Amino acid sequence: MVNALGNYKSQAVGKALAGIVSGGKEKSQFVLADAASALGRSQYDGAFEVLQKATAYQSWNDIVAIGALNGLAELKDARAVSLAADLAGAGKPWLARPAAIACLGKLAGSKKSEEALKALHDLAETEEGRQFTLRMSLVSAIGEAKNPDSLPVLERLKGSSHDGRIRRLITETAEGIRESVKPKGEGEKGVAAAQTGEGEDLATQVKSLTEKLAAVTDQVTELAATKKRKKKTRR
Repeated sequence: MVNALGNYKSQAVGKALAGIVSGGKEKSQFVLADAASALGRSQYDGAFEVLQKATAYQSWNDIVAIGALNGLAELKDARAVSLAADLAGAGKPWLARPAAIACLGKLAGSKKSEEALKALHDLAETEEGRQFTLRMSLVSAIGEAKNPDSLPVLERLKGSSHDGRIRRLITETAEGIRESVKPKGEGEKGVAAAQTGEGEDLATQVKSLTEKLAAVTDQVTELAATKKRKKKTRR
């Protein structure tokens, strides 16, 4: 119920959600997490400050901090970059780190902050970035930005990854980035060219078959004529 309120981009709804997150009356951590996530989607003017404080809330499996990071990702406020980068780093609550990385990916993908992508690249180069869960999160987040500057970083990650799942995700992510930066219409031109080529090949095949059929028909006609001549000769 609370989570659904975030679908209404209204200052009144946002204010109500902010009250749930920061009011201190709500006892359910799950409700607080949902309210934080919804608050970001509501685009409430005062959401950043509320969500920033919520990232430090002590909760079971860090669900409130994760909800707050999800909210910041939806809010797409450039001020969240330094906060998310800090929470994604070494020594921070383990379960919240993938959410912080995902938040950076959303911010980088919104084109509002080059610093978000730089933070992801920097983390990818550290020993911390070698851990399976974090590396999967990093690759997915880097893919959100669809920036060709990430291709060398992905290539290095692939070279140091031994798990097939990570390598496959890196390959798919790199392909997605390359596809996204192709000039507009290039994909359609390629398809059209392929279709034209297929059409030309088919026309050539039809012409060849027609010529062969004509040749066979001539041979049959000639054989029939030869038989008739032989019968007349015998008579």
